[in-house]
Amino acid sequence: MRTAKKTALRETLQSLRTPGELYVIMSGATKLPFVVCNPETFDDEILLYHREEDAKNKAKELTEAHYLAGVAKLVDDQLLAFYTSLYLMGVNGLSVNVRDRPGERVQLKDLWSVEEYEGKQEKER
Repeated sequence: MRTAKKTALRETLQSLRTPGELYVIMSGATKLPFVVCNPETFDDEILLYHREEDAKNKAKELTEAHYLAGVAKLVDDQLLAFYTSLYLMGVNGLSVNVRDRPGERVQLKDLWSVEEYEGKQEKER
């Protein structure tokens, strides 16, 4: 069981690093990612989706609950700056809806290490 959980987490992290495209729920009030407080861990999380249809359904659900919400598309080139901006907003968790595992929780700090970032910078030079 523990190995299966680690494998699922590894797959989720990889899907967040190079997804092709990713969809984030945005707040219509702040024009920033919509942040929710996880009731179990008290992490501030954003909602990420791999399928646009799923993201639009969640935005519609939030709008019906009287929250202004929309969907923004992210592509690979935007991800590093996007994830970095989450730190500045105080977000420390991601609720990722990956194919057959809806609501998979990932800590932002697990997504990229300093060594990985520096290695990526070297490749780009």
